[in-house]
Amino acid sequence: MAVKTYGYYDGKQITTHFNSNEFRCKCGKKHSIKIDSDLCPTLEKVMDKIGAKAGNIYSGYRCAAHDKAIGGTGGGSHVQGYACDIWFKDQKGNRIPSDKVCMALEDLSHNRGVGYRCGNSSVASGNIHIDTKPRKWYGDEHYSMSASINTLKAPSDGKKGHTTYLTYIYKPTTKTVTASYLYARNGKGTNYDKVGGYPKGTKLKVYYVEDGWAKIDVNKWVSNQYLK
Repeated sequence: MAVKTYGYYDGKQITTHFNSNEFRCKCGKKHSIKIDSDLCPTLEKVMDKIGAKAGNIYSGYRCAAHDKAIGGTGGGSHVQGYACDIWFKDQKGNRIPSDKVCMALEDLSHNRGVGYRCGNSSVASGNIHIDTKPRKWYGDEHYSMSASINTLKAPSDGKKGHTTYLTYIYKPTTKTVTASYLYARNGKGTNYDKVGGYPKGTKLKVYYVEDGWAKIDVNKWVSNQYLK
């Protein structure tokens, strides 16, 4: 991780889909741009995960003056070059809802910043804040980047201010293990690491099923054929 500085007219193609010019500050002045080296690769991983055709960065780097002008502190992750506000479109040109984008980030074990429903926008708008700044990770950043928004406690660390992402987005169903012993895996498919198992008769919360695999936690999947 390293924050790099680009000139206003550099037009550097950083990754396949993202150019340095897309991160220009919206203040109207032609000054340099800061972008963390991990930010664009993270955006590419998200695009691949959700099958996006393109990503539209509507707020990238911000100079301190512009950040303050729009209500920021003048020293946040946008000013430091770690963040962008973005929405993605699918292969048909439709905006991908922000809940699906956040789900993809958590599936990718993104343990940096996420701002769900950026700027209090609707889920359908797809607007989301993504940053790569090292900081405390609560595990449920879809709800808020503040630990004082509500009174719920996150199971990841017991702190108040967060609710579980999967339960927030999906209504889980309860299924029972029918095999003598069923292994959970870190990711779908047989090539992922085993991360523990469940004996026959164990009841599991299943959030959704994809490609024959049932999601039982942020990074845990089990074979759906052995659930009833």
